Amino acid sequence: MQVYSFFDKSDKWMVVLFMVTIIATALLYPLLPGQMVIHMNGDGDLGNYVPKVAAAWLILGMLLFELVLLNGVKKLMIHNALQTTYDYEVPSDENIEKAKKVKKYMITLKASIGGMLLFIHFFFLFVNMELLPAAIMDVLIQVLIGALFITLGIAGWKCNIPVNMPGWGNEQPDEVNLTVNRFTMIAFVIGGSLSPVNVLMNEPYTTIWMISMLGVLPIIGIIAGVIQGNKQWKKIEGDP
Repeated sequence: MQVYSFFDKSDKWMVVLFMVTIIATALLYPLLPGQMVIHMNGDGDLGNYVPKVAAAWLILGMLLFELVLLNGVKKLMIHNALQTTYDYEVPSDENIEKAKKVKKYMITLKASIGGMLLFIHFFFLFVNMELLPAAIMDVLIQVLIGALFITLGIAGWKCNIPVNMPGWGNEQPDEVNLTVNRFTMIAFVIGGSLSPVNVLMNEPYTTIWMISMLGVLPIIGIIAGVIQGNKQWKKIEGDP
């Protein structure tokens, strides 16, 4: 498996889906209303109307940005896993295996986010064409976001990527590096599982709940992983 390339084989399918989506959106565009709804308010009424030129193409722009951004992140993470500064340097077999895990996880990340954005894109189009009920709009989006975090958490646990935290150097054992990953992925799964509960709450608690589950909780997981990893490392260094 080549781990150096900016783009990988999975990007070919994403580009094909992206082009098909552009064509489908262009065909549906004349059927869309001049002002498109993208959100329901707390009372269940349709609100937040935006011009269709923005609503019809915004998510596709986000999808293209996501593809380029995550490929850039993937390349940086792979180089970090390989522990090489230049492409001509030969990494160890162990580091190549770590880089493969990173690449596998990043492909899952791109596919999951890309799939969610495409689903939301067509859902918005069909809702505004009155082909789907708007009543499930916010609930569906919350469930999708929760499912995304659960998917990423499970994939991250399975890939078991050793996270090399800044300032830790390159000599710490993998069991120390993996601790950060495990705590973070557990937080992702818990946050994703609990985030849809906000649909049962009243404003403004829904926003606070989502930020806590999908923002604060993963950060807490990272901090807990770093603390536990440091404890493991000190214990290993103290062993005779």
